Amino acid sequence: MSDRSQFIKQVLFTALWIRLTWCFVADEIIPPLGELTSYINLLFDAVIVILGLITIRDKRDLIIATIALAFTAVTTIIFNGMDLLFYLNGMRDFIAYIFIMPILRYFMQDERQWQDFTASFDKSLFIFLVIQVFCIVEQFIRYGAGDHVGGSLGNWHSGIISTLIYASSFYLLQKRIDPDRLLKSISDNFILILLLIPTFLNETKISFLFLALYFLLIIPINRKIFIRLIFAVPVLLLLLWGGATAYVVATGGSMGDVFSLDYYIEGYLIADGDDNEKYAKWLVDNDSDEVEDIPRFTKFLLLEEVFEENPGHQLVGYGVGHFKGGTIVPDSDFFNDYKWLFIGTVPYAFHVIIQVGFIGLMLTLAFFIWLILVPQDKILERDNNLQLFILFSILLLYLYTDSLRNAYMELFFLYFIAQSWPQSIHAPQTNDNPTA
Repeated sequence: MSDRSQFIKQVLFTALWIRLTWCFVADEIIPPLGELTSYINLLFDAVIVILGLITIRDKRDLIIATIALAFTAVTTIIFNGMDLLFYLNGMRDFIAYIFIMPILRYFMQDERQWQDFTASFDKSLFIFLVIQVFCIVEQFIRYGAGDHVGGSLGNWHSGIISTLIYASSFYLLQKRIDPDRLLKSISDNFILILLLIPTFLNETKISFLFLALYFLLIIPINRKIFIRLIFAVPVLLLLLWGGATAYVVATGGSMGDVFSLDYYIEGYLIADGDDNEKYAKWLVDNDSDEVEDIPRFTKFLLLEEVFEENPGHQLVGYGVGHFKGGTIVPDSDFFNDYKWLFIGTVPYAFHVIIQVGFIGLMLTLAFFIWLILVPQDKILERDNNLQLFILFSILLLYLYTDSLRNAYMELFFLYFIAQSWPQSIHAPQTNDNPTA
């Protein structure tokens, strides 16, 4: 590798590790550091932008950058009348679409560079999974199951950390699966499965969906898949039962709740919008520290109210930046008007629609689908299992949480997508075990 590529890699990984561990250190070890968290987040975003500008060369990335910047600038500054600083701060939620793929393509252009980058990233993923065991157990002992159990990402990141644990473990295990020796491959790398256990200590119900995806898609898609499924389904059911038991013990709930559809629909996905709205507004109006976390699907239903009171924005939204104010840039008047709706758990689709409308929603979805389904270098070989896992995971996140607004989150997922085209770059896949 050249000195330049080594420098870029070191800067990227240094910034990434600081971003992935800062909040835990600030929350649990050195609380005064919490005052710097917003600036650390800004610094990481700046690193992604700078490295992206240094490495962007491919015409596909230039086209995406042009479309993204033109669309968001016009809709935010011209159509919605927001100022330039507000726009630039808001674009931090969307920089991953512009700058991460250029960084990855830079390393992909050379076989040795990509091998070295892959080895470093895979090793970091395994270390990241191990660190979560210690962080999550410490948080669980201190706070009990809940939003505080966000692993190294800190408080209020429980859903994000569970998603990253499943995606990282699946990727590492999938690339070590021998289709002809499935059980032995799993047995040899069983530690990657054991590292999933912490996800049942933080009350993230989506973990059950990821667990099902994990064990259904780890089975190679070939002529033997139906035979393997006959044996895999009972094992999956046993694992779901074990996961549910761990979840119940950790949260103090009941098995009846975990396996009840009403448990997820009522209060978790959808509830009485009128009651939620009245209570949420009362809390905001009275400056309460308590937050009424309006259920995810109820937020979508209440979008109609926002559009009726502020018509003409369905297609292009209200401008980027309404979810980024409060620290470096003040909250917008629009955010303050609907703070009762915008705080708490926000599905990514809701987050995107509010800022860039349904056109923006279609553009973000098209970006991921294009990367997953269209061969990037006119080579048809693909890792179907990994691509399906990532595709389903991304679609779940659109309905579950706005974690894809974080550049580090998209770095993980875009790296996995890049690895799902093993022949797109001319680097042989290694069978090195990250646990060695």
